[in-house]
Amino acid sequence: MVCFIPALKIDKATGAQGLKCGAMRGPTQNCDLPYIARFFASSRPAAIDSSPAAESMITFKALNSLDPSADLTTQHGRVFKLRNETHHLFVGLYPGTTYFFTLKASTSKGFGPPVTTRVTTKIAAPQMPEYETDMLLNETDTTITVLLKPAQSRGAPVSAYQVVVQEERKQKVRRAAETVECFATPISYRNASILNSAHYFAAELPPTTVAATHSFTIGDNKTYNGFWNAPLSPAKSYSIYYQALCKANGVSGTAL
Repeated sequence: MVCFIPALKIDKATGAQGLKCGAMRGPTQNCDLPYIARFFASSRPAAIDSSPAAESMITFKALNSLDPSADLTTQHGRVFKLRNETHHLFVGLYPGTTYFFTLKASTSKGFGPPVTTRVTTKIAAPQMPEYETDMLLNETDTTITVLLKPAQSRGAPVSAYQVVVQEERKQKVRRAAETVECFATPISYRNASILNSAHYFAAELPPTTVAATHSFTIGDNKTYNGFWNAPLSPAKSYSIYYQALCKANGVSGTAL
């Protein structure tokens, strides 16, 4: 079984980065990040004009998103809470989106002054496409032509697509359960040869190149954004991986 395994690294000081990858052949299984866009609101029982608060009202509305394709028209709402209810969990919020929350407490005399805050949810890894048939289009002694499909952004636009080639090497001891992890650190063919690395980056493609279904030949001896797409060896076996990268600098927010 071949899996799409997401990885997400967040640095509050510099921003956030989402990475999702998957093998090019075989059945796929999507694995979501351990993350659901949500906001946890809490309040204290309040009194207005010495009258105990009867209920609270929380309204929210999406202001903007890092993903220009996000539809925010339905991202608004209103929640009423009883006096003894001091917490509320908002689920289903969009990743990489800034929301405006307003909290008001009321008594028999009406609503008091509002308390407002802004919250930005974290970005999520792109959703990789599924393939009903094999991605392999053509194969020669030194090349493999595959089909690339665009990923679905989730909170931030896809900034690059990467094609990774991994040489299948014999192992003395085979692990009982192997998992496919993302390739977070780019490594060129030359450096992989020096470091005896089993994998290397054959290409990094701009999102405009894979805006629609696109064929790509691995081993065509060309260079893509600094990565040499070296011809494959007829005597070796390879696994080909396809991953999408999204970045959002300066993103901060509260999401659980």
